Amino acid sequence: MSKAASASKYEIMVISKKGTEVRLEGKTVAFDYYESILSPNVTATMAVVDTGGSVAYTKDYDKQERLGSIYNALPITGREELKFKIRSALGLLDFSRKPLFVNAAVNPDQNSQRESIVMSLFSEGAKLNSESTVMRKYQGNIGDSVKNLINQFLTGKSDRVKINHIQNTANSYSFIGNSKSVFEICCNLGSKSTAAKDSAGFLFFETQDGFNFKSIDSLVSQKPVERYFRSEVLRENMDSPENNFKILSCIIRKNQNVLNALNAGVYFSRNIYFNPKLLKKRRIHINLLMVN
Repeated sequence: MSKAASASKYEIMVISKKGTEVRLEGKTVAFDYYESILSPNVTATMAVVDTGGSVAYTKDYDKQERLGSIYNALPITGREELKFKIRSALGLLDFSRKPLFVNAAVNPDQNSQRESIVMSLFSEGAKLNSESTVMRKYQGNIGDSVKNLINQFLTGKSDRVKINHIQNTANSYSFIGNSKSVFEICCNLGSKSTAAKDSAGFLFFETQDGFNFKSIDSLVSQKPVERYFRSEVLRENMDSPENNFKILSCIIRKNQNVLNALNAGVYFSRNIYFNPKLLKKRRIHINLLMVN
């Protein structure tokens, strides 16, 4: 049985453009996939080594349709589809029916015998979001507004974009799109959403199962799936289960600055709600410095 430290198996790795497909299973040397609660869409980066003869040039470029490299003959210019299915000891990552798209590609190493290609990828939901412009007014429960936005601009335009879980909020909110994108509005709505009194707000993010809009309280209260720990080395035996869930390296790009956080109001917030029918207002104070 394979373990986490063992190499993943690329069962499907196909890039396509205008009906032309090129298989990359034996050419892919690295693939990094990212899901983050701080990002509204999934992303990935991959590195491919091509020895040439992978795809034929089109007649528009070469009347003889000679074979060339993927980077030049396909060519990779952006928005190409990448279908993949990767299996490892920790599970299956399947995007064979909902491909990612090439955002950018660079060719850092090229010689007469081979060339390397590094590509960054984004989801179809991110592509549709870049084409969205929200104009109308939305009101009612914020969770319902988020669901309506996704259905109207994302899932309504592609059956490959899915909703995983949209949690209703405890409060209502009225707003106008003001020509903003769906992601921009949904992320902004998270800070205005509450799940209960003194709650910490909501997060909008995407996983391979679809889009999510969940309260921070519900995410924190979930039972952990696994516990990871940091270690600089692995056991000599790559099949050892003791290598599972080890973090081999960790880079902190941004550390805490308490004074800047205090000035920005990170630890303390005051929410004021006004009921126009009853002409009453209600204040909710959140002070994280008082929480142990």
